[in-house]
Amino acid sequence: LLRIDTGRQGVKTIALETQDILQPCLVVTYETAVVAIYELNIEEKNAAGGVIGSEEEKTKSNPPSTLTVSVGSEFLLTVSDHRDIQISSKASAVALARSSRQLILAVAEANGIIDFFALNGTMLRQIQTNASIAAMETNRNLLAFSDGTRVIISSMTRAQGSVFHSCPGSSAKISSIAFDAVHPEIMYAGTERGEVLVYIVNAGASSDSQACRLLSRHTVTSSRRVQTPLALAVTKRYVIATGPHDIAVFNVSKSQKTGVSLSQLCTSHQYIIFVSGEPRDQALSPVVAFSEGVIGSTLAFVTAGAGDQAKLILFHSLLPD
Repeated sequence: LLRIDTGRQGVKTIALETQDILQPCLVVTYETAVVAIYELNIEEKNAAGGVIGSEEEKTKSNPPSTLTVSVGSEFLLTVSDHRDIQISSKASAVALARSSRQLILAVAEANGIIDFFALNGTMLRQIQTNASIAAMETNRNLLAFSDGTRVIISSMTRAQGSVFHSCPGSSAKISSIAFDAVHPEIMYAGTERGEVLVYIVNAGASSDSQACRLLSRHTVTSSRRVQTPLALAVTKRYVIATGPHDIAVFNVSKSQKTGVSLSQLCTSHQYIIFVSGEPRDQALSPVVAFSEGVIGSTLAFVTAGAGDQAKLILFHSLLPD
């Protein structure tokens, strides 16, 4: 659909928000202290291949030389605006959240600062956590980020944003965080030991024990390596945990007695999945993405191809709805 020439080297991570059709955007971080925001337009083509919309919209859809747009798709994806934001140190994690009818970009810096930006680049807020943040995620008004072996949760609102609650659960460092797609009070964390931790959280509670409780712990990796970081993806019924050598799918069920529980549905040990960084054995999360759509779901990850070249693998999901 779209290829963007960022004009920079050392792309570290990307975050894509397309659930909000009125405000889709792409966030790119680099190995330098810069974060790029690309606001996107998604437009439907007519039978003749033109764009459905006003003349003004058609004019805005003409791509500049830094963009390559697919001509064979039913939709036209273009960049409507782009800005680079300079931060004090390079980004270690990013997350997008909706607040007061607008998208908010949270950027964790290597120095422990978390910046909150509007999509137009305006700085909304900044907090100092003194944490070593490798993973961060948002859910409604809840912010969760890693600090070594713990997950820290806090409210996204200004009134409660200075209150932090600690969620212990493993002696291994946290590599990824995700929230349940149906039950917003359920949080998952992947560790560098190949574990999936399941928590029930309440950021408005007065104490750590009430704000965060570990429900269960599940082991994914079959490797004896000490560093086997997991990346997590969630759907309405499943949790997909991906490590450097393993992919596991867990079925999610909930009961009033036990809360949410996971049961392993299937696993694969066929691939050596690249992690985002060098050296190769560095404990960083695998490069994985999961997408749910009308015509099906797709799991994508980067693996070692022929000649040790990076190769993108796509799986069409056959998991029952």
